[in-house]
Amino acid sequence: EHTGTKINYYELVRKHPVLPDLITIDKIGPCENSFDEKLPCIWIDRKCAEAVIRGANAFAPGVKGAQAGVQRGSRVNVLVDVDNRLTKGCVEVHTGQPN
Repeated sequence: EHTGTKINYYELVRKHPVLPDLITIDKIGPCENSFDEKLPCIWIDRKCAEAVIRGANAFAPGVKGAQAGVQRGSRVNVLVDVDNRLTKGCVEVHTGQPN
């Protein structure tokens, strides 16, 4: 939980240990922030991700795609299409590697 002390945000950003073109951002606050391999993934665009980082919810216009089985109210892993390679409506797993 944030105690009011000054935070160095650069210390929260880390390179992913397996995927070289992915970064993770450590959480601040009481929310859970972990990747669960059992959950399906959705991909959001960069602008949506920037809004989410500032506290907004992810809305349908910012969602680029989802794996099969995602339904309204489902728990999901949220991934960001930083390089804008995914087409709207994609359903296949994006590895982050060049096509």
